[in-house]
Amino acid sequence: MDFDGLRVEERLLYVWRWLVDAESNLRSSRRQLDKLRDLRSEEMEVRKTLNTDYQICPTYHIVECQRNVKEHLQTTVILYTLC
Repeated sequence: MDFDGLRVEERLLYVWRWLVDAESNLRSSRRQLDKLRDLRSEEMEVRKTLNTDYQICPTYHIVECQRNVKEHLQTTVILYTLC
């Protein structure tokens, strides 16, 4: 585009469109940033809760993991025998 060959009114129109696009992009970026902040905050809360639970009773988590593995294996064996 030959920006120098445009009249002043046409130049202003292009500059206005660029500003509107930039403002729109900024709003979109802010929304994405807000979503990421919310997601990070939720993850931190989950981690905090899990860490607190683990500190209270670490053996509970080991027993729970063992139970989950046992259930998974039993389900797998049942499905395997049905095939």
